[in-house]
Amino acid sequence: MSGDIKEQVVAAIKESGKFSLQLDESTDVSDDAQLLVYVRYQGKSDIEENFLFCKRLETTTTGEDLFKLVDNFIKEEGLKWDQCYSVCSDGAPAMLGARQGFTARVKQVNPTVIVTHCLLHRENLASRKMSLELNTVIEDVIQIVNFVKSSALNSRLFSQIIWDQNMNTCFTTLLSGGCPEGKCSRGCLTCVQRLKSSYTRRNMHWQQGLQNQGGCLNWHI
Repeated sequence: MSGDIKEQVVAAIKESGKFSLQLDESTDVSDDAQLLVYVRYQGKSDIEENFLFCKRLETTTTGEDLFKLVDNFIKEEGLKWDQCYSVCSDGAPAMLGARQGFTARVKQVNPTVIVTHCLLHRENLASRKMSLELNTVIEDVIQIVNFVKSSALNSRLFSQIIWDQNMNTCFTTLLSGGCPEGKCSRGCLTCVQRLKSSYTRRNMHWQQGLQNQGGCLNWHI
């Protein structure tokens, strides 16, 4: 099944003619280094994003190792580096190193490729210097999101509250995207308040968890 899905994705990339890569190296629970690669390309009706492959790095995780792994895959599947429009990764030296990094080697085979630093990683770096007040609010929001996403029931209750109250928001589940109208903060707070009431009827310690995690948010929004 996985082979069939890969063939479909590769065929769609070839039909599109251009693609972008997003990749990250991570260590799994068995201490093996894994390279995960996602691909984005123009589909039949819209931009599509799919998982491309995950391969184990045998020993070191240098920029050369990463490039060889991706380069072998591209050649094996009949793709070309000049079809690669952009590459996105974190800020690790093995990825963005100016001379020996993965992106530097990609530029050697495709000088026109656009290299971007992952927005989530940049936000994480920026958050380290934010004010104490804002950091406290963000920590509260993260705890609330984690609480709602901690179980399928919590997520279903969150979505149902939005539909039941006919809330005019751009989301029905958490972490599904940004809010172009800037109403998500107040909408999220309203949902949290209603979640407290809904959870009370099911289990009192759920309500207590939300009360503990939403205190600072109530003051700032």
